[in-house]
Amino acid sequence: MLQLRQNLKKAKVAFTLCMLPIGLLAQLSLFPTWDEAIKSGIRLMPEEMAWDSQPPSLPNAEGKYPIPIPGKTKVL
Repeated sequence: MLQLRQNLKKAKVAFTLCMLPIGLLAQLSLFPTWDEAIKSGIRLMPEEMAWDSQPPSLPNAEGKYPIPIPGKTKVL
């Protein structure tokens, strides 16, 4: 049973690693050309990779994160 659970965890990690580039490509596919996508200024990752760096979106005073709304939210 333990081996089955370990394989399930590995399968979830593999699935996530496969879907991440697809999601990034889906966001960039909204632009007609690659040049426009690069010039758009969309940040898909933090400027600095460190344990103490700030994420692109932070919770409000109630501890809730902003919810993206299609057609209204430009970039998170």
